[in-house]
Amino acid sequence: MDSIKSHLAGGVAAFKSINWRNALTAPLIIAWLVGGVFSVIIPVSHWTREKNSYYSSYGYYIEAENQQREYEEGNNGNNNNGNGQGPGGK
Repeated sequence: MDSIKSHLAGGVAAFKSINWRNALTAPLIIAWLVGGVFSVIIPVSHWTREKNSYYSSYGYYIEAENQQREYEEGNNGNNNNGNGQGPGGK
């Protein structure tokens, strides 16, 4: 347990000893950070766009299905009074 604490303390000390002003001016580190940010942002935005497209098209499908049902019910000759609509409509 003591070895874990000393290892973590050494890691924290090493992290604090980095001169971040110089590190953030290094092109490789900046490229790495930008790449990391984009590797999260791009897939999430793509997934959101595809999800919204799917739900939008699914909504159109439901609306078309409802319109078809209304059309069929309007043309079945019973004026939507329940005649011929299953066991209770006989």
